Amino acid sequence: MASTLPMKEAVFELSKDTVGDMRCLRSLQEEMQIKRYIQTCDYRAVECVMKRLEPDFSGRHPANPFTHAVYTAVESITLITRYCIDAGMAESRAFALSDVCLQQLELCFNRDDVHSSVRCSVERFLGEMVRCKTKRVIKENYSNYVKFAVNYVISNLNTQLTLGDISKALFLNANYLAQIFHTETGMTFSRFVRKQKIEAAKELLQFTDYSASAISQQLAFSGQSYFIKVFNAETGMTPKEYRAMLAEKSNN
Repeated sequence: MASTLPMKEAVFELSKDTVGDMRCLRSLQEEMQIKRYIQTCDYRAVECVMKRLEPDFSGRHPANPFTHAVYTAVESITLITRYCIDAGMAESRAFALSDVCLQQLELCFNRDDVHSSVRCSVERFLGEMVRCKTKRVIKENYSNYVKFAVNYVISNLNTQLTLGDISKALFLNANYLAQIFHTETGMTFSRFVRKQKIEAAKELLQFTDYSASAISQQLAFSGQSYFIKVFNAETGMTPKEYRAMLAEKSNN
């Protein structure tokens, strides 16, 4: 039978030993993957976080699965809040979202409630990250068509993006969309996509330790060598040189 303890009581019920066990089982690789997904507005973050809610005690099971789910939910929301701030979200906005998400957890009385609440929370943070990124790019005089295209690009940087896909979603002729996109943004659609992918790559180089190969796969480049070539063309340095520059700045 599922526990019906309120969220706050469930958190306090955790013993120090149990908390320690769970922390040991939280792999750095798992957390870095979630960070990477959150900071590049990749909705695979949702399923990644949901997997964390399932107990994994190498054959052992937590005494209270509901308590485990609540603890992991609080931990995940805390991490996501930090990742969003690192990626440029205003602290006040990130903490406000965190408060709302934690308040929703207090209304949970079983594991299904927790899972539903966490899914909504991750999607809320991802939606806000997309808004933060598009806000930097979209200008007030852009038409709704171009605004939609820009938002679509930033929300799908992990895929092979084509103007044809967007034009179909908008029920527009692809050539017409290409024309107004170039007129309003001052660049072709393919140039815009490359630019946004390189901006996302710069964030990954700054906030993660992922290799150029991993980043090129994450951002759906055709290969590592092509990614390095495009990155060099956009920034004047290789990914390795860019990361070294950031390290040098942080040490000064």
